[in-house]
Amino acid sequence: MEVSEGPISEAPVAPEKGPKAARPPPEGPADVPPAPLSEPCAVIPMFPPEESAPRFTMPLRNLSTNDGDRAIFRVFFTGYPHPQITWYFNSQPIRPSADFQINVDIQRGESTLIIVEVYPEDEGEYMCKAVNPLGTAVTHCHLFVKCKHNDYGVLV
Repeated sequence: MEVSEGPISEAPVAPEKGPKAARPPPEGPADVPPAPLSEPCAVIPMFPPEESAPRFTMPLRNLSTNDGDRAIFRVFFTGYPHPQITWYFNSQPIRPSADFQINVDIQRGESTLIIVEVYPEDEGEYMCKAVNPLGTAVTHCHLFVKCKHNDYGVLV
């Protein structure tokens, strides 16, 4: 095989055709970062989180509200595997309904119990329990309902 040591000639380059040819050259400096995404993106961890028993990072607090008002209880929790969250009223599990709305956001570690319209019979102890195979965490509080009175001091 014979190797030439002379100058290397370049082949002529034909102009681009098709969609690429119609694009204008980029404007501005090449080191400007692209615009931020308009939608949030999820970050996927490379390794699973370390296993831990559930723990409330923001526990329940006593709440006082008026008859007919809305009551919102909110907790923040941690734990892995992700804990199962259950809400209780006077030691009885609360079933979600139009009147008692329960939301759990595992990714944010947040749960809320919303009582859409509070009645005097809703007064009592509210508890939130977080359970996973490594343990259980409990937080509780009391809801106080202030009843409305008419001008004569009679409950309405």
